[in-house]
Amino acid sequence: MFFRPCLLLATSRVSLGRSALQWAKCYSRRCFHRFCGLNIFVGFLGVVFLSSGLLSAREVTAGFASGFSLGVGEEYNDNIFFSNDKNKRNQSDFITHLVPTFTLLYAPPSEIVPTFTASLSPEGQIFAHHGDLSNFGDNVSFNAGYTYRYSPRLTLHAADSVGRGGVARTAGLGALGPPPSLPSTPTAFPSSGGFVSPPISQDIGTLVSKGKSFANFFSLDGAFLAAPNVSIFGTYGVGYTNVSQGSSATHSASVRGIYNWRPQHNLFANYTVNIINSRNGVGGGNSTGGGNIIHTFAIGDDYFSAFKIQLDPTLTLSGSSGVSLNTGGRGPAIVNSSSLTLIKIWETATFNAAVSRGMTNGFGISGASLTTIISSGFGIRLTERLAGTVAADYSLFDTQGVNLKVFRASAGLQYWITTWLSSNLSYSHRWQDAGSGAGSTKIVSSGRIAANTIFAALSVHFDVWPNVALTRGPARPLYAPLGAPLYAPPETPQPVTPQPVTPQPPGSP
Repeated sequence: MFFRPCLLLATSRVSLGRSALQWAKCYSRRCFHRFCGLNIFVGFLGVVFLSSGLLSAREVTAGFASGFSLGVGEEYNDNIFFSNDKNKRNQSDFITHLVPTFTLLYAPPSEIVPTFTASLSPEGQIFAHHGDLSNFGDNVSFNAGYTYRYSPRLTLHAADSVGRGGVARTAGLGALGPPPSLPSTPTAFPSSGGFVSPPISQDIGTLVSKGKSFANFFSLDGAFLAAPNVSIFGTYGVGYTNVSQGSSATHSASVRGIYNWRPQHNLFANYTVNIINSRNGVGGGNSTGGGNIIHTFAIGDDYFSAFKIQLDPTLTLSGSSGVSLNTGGRGPAIVNSSSLTLIKIWETATFNAAVSRGMTNGFGISGASLTTIISSGFGIRLTERLAGTVAADYSLFDTQGVNLKVFRASAGLQYWITTWLSSNLSYSHRWQDAGSGAGSTKIVSSGRIAANTIFAALSVHFDVWPNVALTRGPARPLYAPLGAPLYAPPETPQPVTPQPVTPQPPGSP
């Protein structure tokens, strides 16, 4: 149900002219109405468990597994609506969260890591002082990824990330969700079976917008080894964000040629076309932020300091620079598009930092935005049972008529009491500063807004298939794994890199 419209989208032949923009608008509206109902998620849940049971009964040796976890947490939020509106400004509350999470994994006999993963997390919320906001299912998250090795030289990967949020901007699903992802580099293929996190420019859209929100990000990647040191990489992605007063849809297709000119260097040249369509609710829903077609040309180099065991890099440095051309709609006509990414791995810690500048969508405020994003994260395994993470990102959106700055920072600790019981404690701070023109969009509040959140939770983890029992596996990694460099031999199982050595809690097998 989730992949059908995306597969049709990926196989459709659409021109890059006006028809593409019209088709994007229709697809966006259709997607929103199709995915927003809670009954769809409940129906999907039933399909997942029924399918997993049938398939597992037939192919137990193929490596199916499923799990379930239940998280219960308490949050204090001093600005639950994250808004400057008169009736919603600085409204604080205590929120009790109930978050069940269902997971499904599959690995064929020839693979050492799962090639398919999926997780579904509906959330229940009980507000202490705003009882009318209490709900179950207003906040839902679904993530899935699938890797298919067609041949030793061709590998395909599909991923989907869907999220729906209520009118309040709480930290429940974020604090109890999967570990944060390491930034990707242009010459790294997605990890086997892993889902691809939405770009920060889209993720922020659901935070700074008003009212209920819905977001979907689908990606399809392919890597072909044309020669021992030459690879061709193609990707298609569609991102969609819908809030009560506006929507934004982005379609992106790119092709990249990669030349491994040295054992630790990948030169690459990239061409990307983005189709951006934004619509806001000003004027009775007839105003648009403009349709944009953006062409980006870039060249760059990835440097890998390889620790010669399973090609696990201990240091990755990636940089690229190019130009983006906006051929339609509103926004800048031509800008420099550059990026720089650093990833460092120690035995029990990980550090990453990334800077990017280029054109992105304006999530309903405007068509195209000249966007600068700076992000960083650090994770460390302090003891066998205790891990800590710190992360921050700053985004500057320069759109036509509205400038928007967003900052987010968080710090958290996770302690595994046993192999099946974990505890979380986290703090997050967020602020946005929008120009005076933001109020006219009815999507983003103008002025400066800040919010602080403290969150504490306990989670119980179960194995559902093939054995129903309390989980006996290791603790979660500090960060989600990053894909291997494309020059890694495709005839061997793709290593999950980079991933520090993660001590297991006492009692794990």
